[in-house]
Amino acid sequence: MLAFIVAAGLWHRRQTGNAARVDFSMIEAMLWTMADPLLATQLAAPPQPHGNASNHHIPHGVYRCAGEDEWISLVATTDAEWRNLSALVPDLAPMAELGLGERRQRHETIDRSLATWLRAKSAAATEIVLLRAGIPAAALANSRDLVNSNHLKERGFWEPYGSGVLPGLPWRASFGRISAPAPEVGADTALVLRKVLELSEDEIGALSRSGALG
Repeated sequence: MLAFIVAAGLWHRRQTGNAARVDFSMIEAMLWTMADPLLATQLAAPPQPHGNASNHHIPHGVYRCAGEDEWISLVATTDAEWRNLSALVPDLAPMAELGLGERRQRHETIDRSLATWLRAKSAAATEIVLLRAGIPAAALANSRDLVNSNHLKERGFWEPYGSGVLPGLPWRASFGRISAPAPEVGADTALVLRKVLELSEDEIGALSRSGALG
């Protein structure tokens, strides 16, 4: 949204020659992500926390897998996906023909069955099995998984820094960039005054002595 506003301001300047004042509220920028709970609060009681559960899909959640800290997320968005999932999980087989409303009534039993089935399985291997069966799923990645991700490497997301890597910028620029610790407050003030404003050393010194530079 802010990028769009900046682009609109530049277009306005190009068309009229006038500047544009941008007043961008962080709260208003986030309100669009909270439309459902805001409407629910206006029409009824405030919504209660429900973790990884969903009001629209069942099952919908994140489940512990084998290993020290392995998890997988999955969801059945259609009855067909639910039937495919039931074919893989023995305890769900008797419930394969349940519709969404019936699954909602038995969601605790479904979650327990999935948790038991997944607890002994590898998250990465199970992700492949579920995706091949047409069931949306993703093994949750930790920091090491992200660094070793071929998907991110091929897109140049990681940039070398010291003995490790840092996330790159989400865009490419002809002028490049420098990866380094952030400058201290006022560290580049003299450089800006000298190179951009073209002030002399005497003028910069006078400003500094007057306290104008902080």
